[in-house]
Amino acid sequence: MRVHYLTDINNFRTIITNTSDRPAVFDFIASSSESCKATSPIINRFSAMNELKGVDFYRVDIEAASAISQEAQVTSVPTFALYKNGARTKVVTGANLEALQDLVVTAAL
Repeated sequence: MRVHYLTDINNFRTIITNTSDRPAVFDFIASSSESCKATSPIINRFSAMNELKGVDFYRVDIEAASAISQEAQVTSVPTFALYKNGARTKVVTGANLEALQDLVVTAAL
Protein backbone atom coordinates (compact mmCIF):
# COMPACT_ATOMS: atom_id res chain seq x y z
CA MET A 1 0.00 0.00 0.00
CA ARG A 2 1.10 3.57 -0.43
CA VAL A 3 0.37 6.92 1.12
CA HIS A 4 -2.40 8.73 -0.76
CA TYR A 5 -2.22 12.51 -1.11
CA LEU A 6 -5.48 14.21 -0.29
CA THR A 7 -6.53 17.75 -1.22
CA ASP A 8 -10.32 17.63 -1.59
CA ILE A 9 -12.53 18.19 1.47
CA ASN A 10 -15.33 16.02 0.05
CA ASN A 11 -12.93 13.10 -0.43
CA PHE A 12 -11.75 13.59 3.16
CA ARG A 13 -15.34 13.42 4.44
CA THR A 14 -16.03 10.29 2.39
CA ILE A 15 -12.92 8.58 3.72
CA ILE A 16 -13.86 9.42 7.31
CA THR A 17 -17.36 8.04 6.77
CA ASN A 18 -15.89 4.79 5.43
CA THR A 19 -13.53 4.17 8.36
CA SER A 20 -15.99 1.69 9.79
CA ASP A 21 -14.62 -0.71 7.18
CA ARG A 22 -10.96 0.36 7.19
CA PRO A 23 -9.17 2.59 9.67
CA ALA A 24 -7.32 5.57 8.23
CA VAL A 25 -4.14 7.28 9.40
CA PHE A 26 -3.67 10.88 8.28
CA ASP A 27 -0.28 12.57 8.12
CA PHE A 28 -0.86 16.35 8.20
CA ILE A 29 2.24 18.16 6.98
CA ALA A 30 3.60 21.47 5.77
CA SER A 31 6.02 21.10 2.89
CA SER A 32 8.35 23.66 4.46
CA SER A 33 8.58 21.86 7.83
CA GLU A 34 11.81 20.00 8.62
CA SER A 35 9.97 17.83 11.17
CA CYS A 36 7.49 16.79 8.50
CA LYS A 37 10.30 15.98 6.10
CA ALA A 38 11.78 13.74 8.79
CA THR A 39 8.56 11.87 9.65
CA SER A 40 7.15 11.41 6.14
CA PRO A 41 9.51 8.51 5.29
CA ILE A 42 8.41 6.76 8.48
CA ILE A 43 4.76 6.94 7.42
CA ASN A 44 5.81 5.69 3.99
CA ARG A 45 7.45 2.64 5.62
CA PHE A 46 4.40 1.94 7.78
CA SER A 47 2.15 2.08 4.72
CA ALA A 48 4.28 -0.56 2.99
CA MET A 49 4.17 -3.08 5.86
CA ASN A 50 2.13 -6.24 5.26
CA GLU A 51 0.97 -6.20 8.89
CA LEU A 52 -0.77 -2.87 8.18
CA LYS A 53 -2.41 -3.76 4.88
CA GLY A 54 -5.84 -3.23 6.46
CA VAL A 55 -5.03 0.41 7.26
CA ASP A 56 -5.24 3.25 4.74
CA PHE A 57 -2.64 6.04 4.91
CA TYR A 58 -3.18 9.60 3.69
CA ARG A 59 -1.03 12.72 3.57
CA VAL A 60 -2.51 16.21 3.69
CA ASP A 61 -0.41 19.31 3.05
CA ILE A 62 -2.13 21.89 5.25
CA GLU A 63 -0.99 24.71 2.95
CA ALA A 64 -2.57 23.09 -0.12
CA ALA A 65 -5.67 21.74 1.66
CA SER A 66 -6.53 24.26 4.34
CA ALA A 67 -10.21 23.23 4.40
CA ILE A 68 -9.24 19.70 5.40
CA SER A 69 -6.79 20.84 8.07
CA GLN A 70 -9.41 23.20 9.52
CA GLU A 71 -12.08 20.50 9.62
CA ALA A 72 -9.59 18.08 11.19
CA GLN A 73 -8.65 20.75 13.75
CA VAL A 74 -4.94 20.63 12.91
CA THR A 75 -3.11 23.43 14.70
CA SER A 76 0.52 22.37 14.20
CA VAL A 77 2.58 20.01 12.11
CA PRO A 78 3.32 17.27 11.89
CA THR A 79 0.01 15.97 13.18
CA PHE A 80 -1.01 12.34 12.83
CA ALA A 81 -4.64 11.37 13.26
CA LEU A 82 -6.33 7.99 13.39
CA TYR A 83 -9.94 7.70 12.28
CA LYS A 84 -12.02 4.62 13.04
CA ASN A 85 -15.77 4.09 12.82
CA GLY A 86 -16.31 7.58 11.45
CA ALA A 87 -14.53 9.42 14.26
CA ARG A 88 -11.07 10.64 15.15
CA THR A 89 -9.90 8.28 17.86
CA LYS A 90 -6.27 9.23 18.40
CA VAL A 91 -4.02 12.21 17.60
CA VAL A 92 -0.27 12.70 17.84
CA THR A 93 1.16 16.18 17.44
CA GLY A 94 4.83 16.69 16.76
CA ALA A 95 7.59 14.33 15.69
CA ASN A 96 7.09 11.93 18.61
CA LEU A 97 8.06 8.65 16.97
CA GLU A 98 7.08 6.45 19.91
CA ALA A 99 3.60 7.99 20.03
CA LEU A 100 3.32 7.70 16.24
CA GLN A 101 4.15 4.00 16.40
CA ASP A 102 1.53 3.55 19.11
CA LEU A 103 -1.05 5.29 16.92
CA VAL A 104 -0.26 3.02 13.97
CA VAL A 105 -0.39 -0.11 16.14
CA THR A 106 -3.78 1.03 17.44
CA ALA A 107 -4.94 1.43 13.84
CA ALA A 108 -4.08 -2.19 13.11
CA LEU A 109 -6.08 -3.57 16.05
